Amino acid sequence: MEAAYRAAQESDLSDPGYAVTLYDNIYKGYSPAGKNTVNIIVFQGYDHLKPFESDYFSGNKSAYREEKERMADILIEKVDTTLLPGLADVIEVKEIGTPLTNVRYTSNYRGANYGWDQTVDNSGQSRLGHGYGSVLSSGLECFGEIMQKW
Repeated sequence: MEAAYRAAQESDLSDPGYAVTLYDNIYKGYSPAGKNTVNIIVFQGYDHLKPFESDYFSGNKSAYREEKERMADILIEKVDTTLLPGLADVIEVKEIGTPLTNVRYTSNYRGANYGWDQTVDNSGQSRLGHGYGSVLSSGLECFGEIMQKW
């Protein structure tokens, strides 16, 4: 776990762990007919993007865009060769988010995507808030109770 955490913090994509979500399996009709929406997620640290921070927030994003495209291409190739053969050849639209994107939209510290800094001590069962997965079931249960009373 320590090695994987270090690799994520250093944005080492030589052998990244990743998660893939196919939204069309969750919600029929999410994408236009004959298309799919695929989300590839990898955790990464903020320090790798720190050199781009000042330019990013002043609107000069060319070097940052090159770097995020480079990193996205590595992830797409990894998913293409290990899970979804041919993925790279069928992508029509590619949207890339990074910790800098998260800072821009959420103001979360260092772009933490769940609102808390991801550390080894704040992971797994010890995670404060433990991510959105644990909230889904309680949200559905709450919704069910409200609908019954309504």
